Amino acid sequence: MKPLIPLLFVLLTIFNLSAQTVVQTVDYGPGVLGSAPVNDTGLVGNWGLFPNFDQSNTSGSATSVVVAGSLSAPDGYSYTPSNNRFELANVMDTAANGVFKLAPSAVIDFDPVTDTSYYISFLESHEPTTAGFTFNFTNQLQLRNDANANVAQLGMWNSQLRIEAGGNSVSSANLADGVDRLMVFKIEASSAAGGDNIRGFFVDVGGTVGPEPLVWDFNLENQTITGLATFGNIAQGGFGTASHTTAFDELRIGLSYGDVVPEPSSAALLLGGLAFLFRSRRVRH
Repeated sequence: MKPLIPLLFVLLTIFNLSAQTVVQTVDYGPGVLGSAPVNDTGLVGNWGLFPNFDQSNTSGSATSVVVAGSLSAPDGYSYTPSNNRFELANVMDTAANGVFKLAPSAVIDFDPVTDTSYYISFLESHEPTTAGFTFNFTNQLQLRNDANANVAQLGMWNSQLRIEAGGNSVSSANLADGVDRLMVFKIEASSAAGGDNIRGFFVDVGGTVGPEPLVWDFNLENQTITGLATFGNIAQGGFGTASHTTAFDELRIGLSYGDVVPEPSSAALLLGGLAFLFRSRRVRH
């Protein structure tokens, strides 16, 4: 029975490396986003549209659809591209969006009994904004509570990476248009008031994403953020006379950095672990 012990250890190690609470690969469609089922890990029900993102706005138009073709990822991020991606587009004073409900096991608690960290990543790309926008938000992941109020907002705003929560925000410089990129965020939810932090960074295609950084590039610190994030909303929109189109893909939420930046793959580790065990057995015999 002894040979089974190390094998069991490897198997348990491999399959406990990943503890994603949400994996949304957009591997369905194409079609209107509101008609698509939520069929991936950690989400329940169907995609919906928030009423305050009315696509029949008389001063503009917006679409939320699933279209063919995945976004590309930087080196160091291991995933199998799905068949499709989200594409959000708006013209003039309106917005496109897609709302999803988190499963009970995947809600993000900003008032934990003990300090808890959550990690979020997604792929995004935005096309140049035509002249006429006074401001726009693009590929913004809004974490919302049951009352449909924002608890935290992560992603793009006016072509910048932006983190907003607790009435405060932090932003990057403008990011390049028309480039696929990976965005990664870490939420450090504290049990004490004034102890919440949200951190983030991005890597464009052509770059390489490494291990979890000791110092993150963008940091919103010492905030008091309260509530349960039970819904997520992918939002894109703006005000003015312009048009804008963005794409969003491969949403991941987890409890560790490795959950949302998957490298190496579990399958590769499993094969490597099994090979090591068999090699060790041959040596002993």
